Amino acid sequence: MRSAGDGWLPIDSPQVGLLTWYAPAGAAMALVTSWLGIIDDAQPELRAGCRSRTPGPELFPSGADFAVNLLVGTNPPALGDLLQQPSPGCPVLIGAGPELLPGRRVHAPLLASCPLQIECRYGRFLPRNWEAELAGDILLLQRGDLGFDPADYPDFLALHPLRLLGVR
Repeated sequence: MRSAGDGWLPIDSPQVGLLTWYAPAGAAMALVTSWLGIIDDAQPELRAGCRSRTPGPELFPSGADFAVNLLVGTNPPALGDLLQQPSPGCPVLIGAGPELLPGRRVHAPLLASCPLQIECRYGRFLPRNWEAELAGDILLLQRGDLGFDPADYPDFLALHPLRLLGVR
């Protein structure tokens, strides 16, 4: 994405999903994403826009595991409250409880109320002119009890992983 200085204006897009991870101290954290994309390669890579702010290494060290929880349709009130935090783009503590599930392949919390999650490793924030961008290798796409490992699908993008539930 180009910066406003290059003649482009920033667009405040709606929330697409929530990144979740464990901070080094063990707290479950979340950050709203404004866009998602997948780069097809031998190891598919997820990219996510993070609303112009990035958590520091004390909250998200380079190489950390994370998950993207896709919000589709009506979200439970607790997620609605989380999305309405006063500081969009800032990571928020999401606590612990029955709304969190452990990741299958990564050490990251999953939001039980989200119907689609993508588990990633080697998370790293890439420098950009306008909006912070997180990149990570996709290890598992899950929808309920179904899991799709990119290693089992040589043409992973043919699954249209971001359209399983109407996400664009």
